[in-house]
Amino acid sequence: MDEYTDNQVRFYDLCLPFEEDIPFYKHLLGKDHPLVLEMGAGTGRISIPLASAGYHVIALDKSSAMIEKALFKKKEISPSCQDNLTLVQGDMISYQSDPKPNAVLIPANTFMLLKTFLAQKMCLKNIHQNLPKKGLLVLDLFNPHDFLNQAFLEERMVLVSSISHPKKKIIVNHWVSGKYDPASQVVQTYNIIETCDSEGNTKKYPYTELLRYLYRFEMELLLESRGFEVEKIYGWYDFSAYNTKSRKMIFVARKK
Repeated sequence: MDEYTDNQVRFYDLCLPFEEDIPFYKHLLGKDHPLVLEMGAGTGRISIPLASAGYHVIALDKSSAMIEKALFKKKEISPSCQDNLTLVQGDMISYQSDPKPNAVLIPANTFMLLKTFLAQKMCLKNIHQNLPKKGLLVLDLFNPHDFLNQAFLEERMVLVSSISHPKKKIIVNHWVSGKYDPASQVVQTYNIIETCDSEGNTKKYPYTELLRYLYRFEMELLLESRGFEVEKIYGWYDFSAYNTKSRKMIFVARKK
């Protein structure tokens, strides 16, 4: 996974205030509080709540800026829970955990930041080496049948969110335009974070993102070829079964 740009890091938490998947992961992990490795943890959106709930979490991200923000947020949780969270800068293709985790999570389309099929295969091979037999892997991907019909992929700028900054008196607008290549299965999005103050002054912070998407049976075959057995495929965080109209493809698999 490439380093995030300064603009992405600056607005990451504000533009991704999503919490609906956290109870989902807690349920899958169970009450025994296993050691969890989150790959592509960002600023700790998921890792920090899990650590606060008593899980021992290794939060891995390639971006030093993301890890730095996560470290700042870690200091804000209960001191008794801070030791539950270990922050590591590293690559999900090569990182080897010691001790080995009982579960690996790759939430929120992060796996698709690996922009080639080879990189995705290498990542799964590495995860297989990290996990014990029957170890849990949860992969959260968007459903291409749903995502590729988004209006912003018609190469026109679309406003996808507008948020009042909780500390500054500004409005933060997130504009997105994009395109995709069916041959390579790569989505390219051009993002603009626009801030507007009460006097009408605006600033713009652009960044580009690439995602290599996968289809349902392609992902199943890839997991099986890397030594995993797929147990469930969910379409959302309410444990609804995956279907063509689902927004997500959430694969729950175990190491054979």
